[in-house]
Amino acid sequence: MEETLGSSSSLSTWFGVSVVENRVHLINMDGSHFLLAKLRRRYVLKYLLDNEHGNAREIASEIDGETRDIHISLVHNHLPRLADHSIIEYDHRSGDFARADGFDELRPIVEQVKIESESSIPILE
Repeated sequence: MEETLGSSSSLSTWFGVSVVENRVHLINMDGSHFLLAKLRRRYVLKYLLDNEHGNAREIASEIDGETRDIHISLVHNHLPRLADHSIIEYDHRSGDFARADGFDELRPIVEQVKIESESSIPILE
């Protein structure tokens, strides 16, 4: 769906995220759920609550000692997806990433996810 907003602005919606002049703005919970759907993306977003920037290889080693598969999924899937939604700025060559303007719109939800993940009680078998 695309709608014209004057002579030079356009608005399109995809997975609950609106794009206005190549800038992404979350417009409802569907967009944030889409971005938070995967554990590795949630880890990156929670990491960015306390850090302005990071590196894919460092994050992969924090998630698990077996970094190769995690690093590949971060570099080829999760970080580019967050960058496509203007949540992070991402340099594919170095693996470096930093918070972008869109992160502030997602911050309250990521903070809630962090609180809930820290307070969850593990199931004992």
